[in-house]
Amino acid sequence: MEIDEFKGMNPKYNVLYFGNKYDVRLIPKNCSTTIKILWCYLNGFNIRHDENNPHGVIPDDAVTQTRRKTRVIENGNKTFRGGAKKVTVKRDPIERWVSAINFCIKMRDHRGSVRDYAEFSKLKWVDMNINDVVSYQQENGPMVAELLTQSYCGGDLDKYSHVYTKETFSQFIDLLDKEFNTKFPRVVSTRTDHNGKWKIEDLTEESIVKLKEIYEVDYRLGWY
Repeated sequence: MEIDEFKGMNPKYNVLYFGNKYDVRLIPKNCSTTIKILWCYLNGFNIRHDENNPHGVIPDDAVTQTRRKTRVIENGNKTFRGGAKKVTVKRDPIERWVSAINFCIKMRDHRGSVRDYAEFSKLKWVDMNINDVVSYQQENGPMVAELLTQSYCGGDLDKYSHVYTKETFSQFIDLLDKEFNTKFPRVVSTRTDHNGKWKIEDLTEESIVKLKEIYEVDYRLGWY
């Protein structure tokens, strides 16, 4: 996908600097909100609990793209810093896709935050059957940033010294505990994996084939 920005989201600025030790790449739907919360904890920024919001816990605005962009510019307009270890999280593309669809549905239905609701209230396709959404994306391309390929958001995996999955991400938190001599919170955010409207089992074999075609580059480059 040869684009520099997708609906206001630029992968170049999807990074958070943890001290001078780690540069953590943010991939939508890959523990990204949890990473933001960990960064806030390390840097003394507040987080807000909201049980009615799909995120569950809302990080401070210091992690927004505008603020992240400022830090990248201060780093010579380079995403990664010399000497810091690069970290990211990968996820099975189909599992991630279903989670993203459920997230969009929940955000569309959420009325607690005007800013959150305004963006997702326009997504008419969220009322479609999940298999129709697959076809819609195949015809129209990704509708929201959460549906972008992981490889577009994070590039090649071989440049990262640490690559985790959603299941092994707690190992990174353990590493942070040791490196920064503190106890980071064990936070689970964006609770749409087990209580969303749709499950992988709702996808037809034809839809699974289509999704594997849509995310062929992620499978080819190891983002699963």
